[in-house]
Amino acid sequence: MARKRSAKEEDHARVCQEKCGARCCRYITVILPPPKTKADFDEWSWFLAHENIAIYFTGQWHMEVRNKCRYLDDQNRCTIYERRPDVCREYEVESCEFSGDTGHKLHFETKEEFDKWWEAKRRRERARRKKRTKAAQSRRKKTAERKAR
Repeated sequence: MARKRSAKEEDHARVCQEKCGARCCRYITVILPPPKTKADFDEWSWFLAHENIAIYFTGQWHMEVRNKCRYLDDQNRCTIYERRPDVCREYEVESCEFSGDTGHKLHFETKEEFDKWWEAKRRRERARRKKRTKAAQSRRKKTAERKAR
């Protein structure tokens, strides 16, 4: 016989059912290593060319795959609640995203959004390198002029 849920568990279930539609049961996330090479950025662009994929940054990079848990019923209740995985048990309803504040510093839903961000990032990095190179050349020139005196 299944154990009766506590009042706190019932409150949490009500939040999932009524406020957020069990959002946390509708996707999985995979931590991604930071992109470093053109191939890394190209692969991420390819990920985002697929449906139900997002990439976001919260201090570390994640890929979100939107795919509903097969054990979530039509009323947004877990049908294996007593046997659910630890990752589900450890999830705190207080950290639920139903408020809409995900805390993502960067968030990409499409290849186009990501490619635009990446190109702007590359332009900024090229400009910084150019500025550093120019500053280094200026320092070398001044040093050479001082030595020549």
